[in-house]
Amino acid sequence: SLDALIRSSACPIITQHNDSNADVTSSLGGPNHHVLFDASGGRGKLPGGWPARLQDKALCGYAGGLGPGNIQFELPRIFAAAGSQPFYIDMESSLRDSSDRFSFPLVRSVLSGIELAIENIILPTPSKEAA
Repeated sequence: SLDALIRSSACPIITQHNDSNADVTSSLGGPNHHVLFDASGGRGKLPGGWPARLQDKALCGYAGGLGPGNIQFELPRIFAAAGSQPFYIDMESSLRDSSDRFSFPLVRSVLSGIELAIENIILPTPSKEAA
């Protein structure tokens, strides 16, 4: 079964999570099960909101409509949804030029947007116990 494969894998296994397969995602486990939230199912459409991180998954990612034009505004929303846990973002079509080639200028634009977003994200203050 897929669950047994994920549990026995030494490598991370990423499954896409959206409303149509939520039952499947919740039934899978293992320390290497990572989840990619993509409400658009790979169609590159921005969701109305970002779901909270699934606490029982090793790592969660966020995708769907992210790109140079909106990463500055969406990243703080994703950060809030993920809480204090690490996450990743995924984008593909928005990083391709009109000839469908990977575009380094678009990547630079995304990185600039991430820099601007990070300036506006309020990071949690470390507790005195952690210091």
